[in-house]
Amino acid sequence: MIRNILVKAATSPFALISSIFSHGSDLSHVEFNPGTAVITASEAKKLDAVEKALYDRPGLQLDIEGHADPAKDKEGLRQYTFNREIKYQKWKETADRGEKAVSVDKITVSSKEYPKYLKLAYKAAKFPKPRNIFGIAKSLPVPEMEKLMLTNIRITGNELKELATRRAQAVKDYILKPGRIDPKRVFLLAARLGPAKEGQAGNRAELTLK
Repeated sequence: MIRNILVKAATSPFALISSIFSHGSDLSHVEFNPGTAVITASEAKKLDAVEKALYDRPGLQLDIEGHADPAKDKEGLRQYTFNREIKYQKWKETADRGEKAVSVDKITVSSKEYPKYLKLAYKAAKFPKPRNIFGIAKSLPVPEMEKLMLTNIRITGNELKELATRRAQAVKDYILKPGRIDPKRVFLLAARLGPAKEGQAGNRAELTLK
């Protein structure tokens, strides 16, 4: 039995750590919601186990490789950008009033406020808008403004790679936050588009202990 544990530790350290700390959960990756680099509560529990394993085993190092899915994340990032442009209008309004600033992502827009800030975001967006015979931008209903804004948000490959990089950095920051792990033991690898292996989700960060 001891021999089997030693072999498992040498050949598949995540499998061993998973069995000890997470009751079989796969700790070799962290999945993200499409278009975001926010670590969810369930994935945070996995990272807590990884951080503890690194703390308990000073000889281990961690590689983190961020990934982005060209399909799922492209649509997710487009929706995130759209929502952020609306939130920005409320953030700008509160900043102009001199209220305490918070990050744009922490701004909430209620359903009652939504049409107002959507209209402001639509007006600020830099793309050709339908105009009347006098050349003035037409006043459009909410669904049409939404459709035009979403259609004109372009997501590039570079933006997807930046998302993959932010995911890897978010994992690294989470691992290092308690202050128990030497940053020199945690490495960020080059970001990649698509999954590491066929059949896997691409909206994740791959973790490798060595």
